[in-house]
This record gives sequence, C-alpha cells and structure tokens, in this order.
Amino acid sequence: MKTMTEKTGEILIVSFNGTLDFETPITMKKNLLSYIHSNDKIVMNLENLDFVGSCGISNFLDALAEINSHATQNPHYCHVKTEFCKLIKAFDHDQHFDLYDDLDHATKSFS
Repeated sequence: MKTMTEKTGEILIVSFNGTLDFETPITMKKNLLSYIHSNDKIVMNLENLDFVGSCGISNFLDALAEINSHATQNPHYCHVKTEFCKLIKAFDHDQHFDLYDDLDHATKSFS
C-alpha cells in the first residue's frame, strides 16, 4: 500500500493506493501522526485502497482510531468501500469517523 499526500489550500488530502496487508498500518500510522501535528484539516481518501479478506483490517482500524484521537479535528474519510464502512460503523461507538461519499463533499464539509 502506498500513501500519497496533496495540500489543497488548508486541507491535506491523504490518498491510499494498493492492498491492505497486516504490516501496512504500523508504518502508515507513524507517517500519518506526523501529518496530524502540522495540519488541522485532513481528508483520508480510501478510493483506491483494497481489502483482501480480513488481513490487516483490525490493525488499520486501530491505527485510524489512534490518528483520530490525536487530531484537533476529526479527519474526514471519503470513498470508503461498503464492507469497510460497515466495520467502521460497528466499532465506532464514539462517532469519531466522519464518512463522506466523495472527495468533494469531504473537503467542503470543513467550511
């Protein structure tokens, strides 16, 4: 899995590309925590992220939850695939995941 960033105005867009595996969330979390400290408005674009079985999903959810807990504003997530969206909603008791259908809605929701 690759992580790419793009700054659009005051919003940092983090796009994930590739397949999620067991070890990916560990590296991803370290990188994203550094982004969190220097950016208040972050959109996580999961459009090109593939989930194969359950491998790595719990680590990925844990990493995202930790990132959310360090953010001054909850990151906005877009293009979340249906099966992953169900898992997030099942485990997101504190409503820390702000989910949007597309990048445009996710970025505009900060204003």
